[in-house]
Amino acid sequence: MFEVFKGKPYGAIHYALRDTLRTIYYPRDEARLARALKEMKKMPDTFNNHQWELEAEFLKATFDYNLEHISVEELQDILYKMLKKCDEYDNKVFKLRVARRLYDSFDHITTEQGAEMALRMERLCNEITPEEFPDIADYKAHLGRDYLDCGDYKHAEKLLMEVVNSPFEDNNQRIFVHARNDLGIIARIYHHDLDASDKWLKSVLTYIKEKELGKDYKLGKDIKYSEWEAIVNGSLGKNQKLRKNYQAAIPLIESSCRYMYDSIHDYAFCANNNAMLAECYIAISQPEQALKALNVSAACFDSVQQKDYDRSVLLMAKGRYYSLIGDLQQATLYLDSAEAVRKDYLDNHSLVNVYRAEVALNDEAMEELHKKNSTVFSSLVISLIALGLSLIAIVLLVLYQIRRRKEYHALAVKAQEWAAQSVQITTPSPSTAEVLEKKVTEETGEKTDELIEKLSKLLEEEKLYRSSEVTLATLARELGTNRTALSQAINQTGINFSTMLNAYRINEAINIISTQSDCPIGDVAMQVGFNNRRSFNTAFKIVTGLTPSQFKSNK
Repeated sequence: MFEVFKGKPYGAIHYALRDTLRTIYYPRDEARLARALKEMKKMPDTFNNHQWELEAEFLKATFDYNLEHISVEELQDILYKMLKKCDEYDNKVFKLRVARRLYDSFDHITTEQGAEMALRMERLCNEITPEEFPDIADYKAHLGRDYLDCGDYKHAEKLLMEVVNSPFEDNNQRIFVHARNDLGIIARIYHHDLDASDKWLKSVLTYIKEKELGKDYKLGKDIKYSEWEAIVNGSLGKNQKLRKNYQAAIPLIESSCRYMYDSIHDYAFCANNNAMLAECYIAISQPEQALKALNVSAACFDSVQQKDYDRSVLLMAKGRYYSLIGDLQQATLYLDSAEAVRKDYLDNHSLVNVYRAEVALNDEAMEELHKKNSTVFSSLVISLIALGLSLIAIVLLVLYQIRRRKEYHALAVKAQEWAAQSVQITTPSPSTAEVLEKKVTEETGEKTDELIEKLSKLLEEEKLYRSSEVTLATLARELGTNRTALSQAINQTGINFSTMLNAYRINEAINIISTQSDCPIGDVAMQVGFNNRRSFNTAFKIVTGLTPSQFKSNK
């Protein structure tokens, strides 16, 4: 069975060997498996890397797991032992293959062990050439997609760019198409560059035609050109929606949803895109069309097998729909629910779980009451109680929202008042200043309060904090002193260098958000010196008590 592969490096036989082994995997032919294992043991170890020994062990473990002869824990134990053998034999290619199988068994990057295995796979991908292992691009595409799903756009973009810049491999056509589609998503979400997003998305269809991927542009088993055309149209429609070009967005999204619903039955795709379609109709004040799209979206979400799918897009659209028709109470309820569901989906927030538990307990209590009181009067009382509880809950929820918005507004006003003043770096107390002055004087001959005053003037006039590269050493050079002296001087004011720097940055950020309402939060973060939005959000909330988005909506 394997004589044709004798004496050839793994990179040269990978796809042919894969196709040969599939004749064993998919029919689950145990007799052929036994024969394959026997013949593999006869293969010579030409390259002294125990390739065929590892292949046989890997094949048997995978086959036993597929036939449910062993559990996932037993499979993982076997694979971990194989990793040690790969290190012993210095076989990096097989180590990567084993790592990939382990990664898949850990539910990918969403678990601690899966994340660890993902990093191991990345390192190995950088150490192995496509000549040694042709599936390198496939592994990068797989990881890139998982990073994209969990919101690590920068990491995902790096891997996916490496995929599209890889030589085309006819044995694995799909990844080159998927990577371009994913880069279009990243351009929209991460870079906020809709033109670049359009370019990547359109390149999907161009690429399929240029590479002549099948006579009818067929990819793999079930993805055809018309399906990709629908996917691309949906994404292009979303970009038009973000541009507020709703008349152009609607036909693109409608045609996309129609095909994916009728031909593919991709309910997750249709759920999201119909909610987006509803928002387009809401924007042009067509409530009847919006309601139709919302109903389709809701039905599709109910058909999605993955129960923890993010449904906030539907709830948000419903909130805007009720706002359009003037039902502000329903609008408030749906918008608040959307915010809670989205936060729970992104941060695994426990409030949703608490809410569900409370609902379940209330339902249980209502059922017990119903059993104890079988008369019509008891049923009426129960109904009135339920109605009363619902009204109380609604009133409390509205009051809570009003109070919360007042608190946010008060914090925003306080932050603006603070930002209207220059950041003050308090000089040290007389007792500590005397000690510090001696230290600074020994280092530079300059007094502490004078050094602090010069530092304040430098930051206010030169705005050096706007650079994400600014360091304590940088400021020390600008002041003509040394890092140790400046650090001691700052610390004696009661704050550290990082806190001081963030105070200046947040001060300016507040002024920018207050005066330039159309400036994206991400751009504000970069303008005032933060490397990423996450660190900006953290620092902003420490100083003001609000996130930048909360401040912007309540100023």
